Amino acid sequence: MLEILRVALTSIRGNLFRAALTMLGVIIGVAAVITMLALGTGAQRAVEQQLAALGANVITVTTGMRFAQGVAREQQVLTTDDAASLREGARNVTAVSPEQNARQQVKLGNRNLNLSVIGTAPGHPAVNGYSMQAGRMFTAIAGSVPVQLDVEVSGEITEHDVSIWELSALKGLFTDVTEDPVTYVNAPLMAKERGCDSRLVTTATADDFRNVTTLVGTLADGTTVSVAGTLTGPKMVEKVVGVNGFDLEIPISDYMVFFSYVDRPGVIGAVGKLLGDADVNIAGMQVSRIDERGEALVALTVDSPIPEDVVAAIATEVGTETLRTVDLA
Repeated sequence: MLEILRVALTSIRGNLFRAALTMLGVIIGVAAVITMLALGTGAQRAVEQQLAALGANVITVTTGMRFAQGVAREQQVLTTDDAASLREGARNVTAVSPEQNARQQVKLGNRNLNLSVIGTAPGHPAVNGYSMQAGRMFTAIAGSVPVQLDVEVSGEITEHDVSIWELSALKGLFTDVTEDPVTYVNAPLMAKERGCDSRLVTTATADDFRNVTTLVGTLADGTTVSVAGTLTGPKMVEKVVGVNGFDLEIPISDYMVFFSYVDRPGVIGAVGKLLGDADVNIAGMQVSRIDERGEALVALTVDSPIPEDVVAAIATEVGTETLRTVDLA
C-alpha cells in the first residue's frame, strides 16, 4: 500500500499540470451534478407547494374556443353571472371566486411599470386557502374557543358579499386548536362539535378606517374578548387596531405579545430588560390606555419566540395574569 502511494505521488509531481486539469474536471463534474439535483429538487418542491396551496378540493374553470367542423370560431366567455350561478346552484360548493388577468400600465409618482393585474372577488381568500389572522390571534389571546363568535365587518367592503369572512374567521380560530387540517369545509363542523355558534354582522361605515374586521367572542365563563384588524396604506399592511376595547395600530408580526396591567412607571423598562437579557429583540411596541394610571394594554412584536420562563418572569414582574403570546409563524 505504501509503495502504491509513493508511486502515485511521484506520478502526480511529475505531471502537475495534467493532474491539476484532471482534478478540475472531476470537481466541475461533481459540482454540476450537485447543482442540477438541487435545482430539480427545488423546482419539484415549488410545484408541490403550489399544488398544496390550491388544495385537493379546488376546481378551476377556464374558457376555451368554440369549434365548428374542426375550425376555431370564437372565444367562449365566462361572466360574473356564471360565478353567481355556481355559488347559488351548485351543491357542496363552499366558495366561488371569478378572476380576470390582464397586463396593465401602473404609475406611481415617477415610476411606471407594466404589471400583471388580477381582478377578483371577496371569495378569493377562501378559494386559495387563506385564513384570517385575527382568528388565530383571537384563539391565542382568549386562551380557549368561545361559545359565541360575532364576526363584525364594517366599512365600504360590505357593499360586496362578505359571507366568506365568517368561514375565514372560523378557519383561523381552529387552526391552532387541533392538529387536524382545518379547511373552509370542516371549520363550521368543528365549531358545531365544540359548541361554538357564529354569526356575521355587517355595518356600512367604519369609524377610523375604510374597513375593519372585528371578532367578538364570549367565553364559557362569560368573559368577552375582541380583536380588530384592518389593511392600511398603499401596501395594504395588515394591522391590529383593537384588542379588548383598547385602540391600537400595530403591524401584525409572526411573534406578538399582549398583556394588560395597571399603568405605572417602570413597567416598559422592566419588560425590555427581561427580553434583552433573553436575547429577544423588540421589533415594535405600543401602549394603549383609557385613563391615566388606569388599566393599560401593551402590544409587542418581537423577532423570535419568547421562552416560556421569560414569559413567566414578565408576567410576575408586571403583575398580570393576562399575558398572551401569539405565534403566527
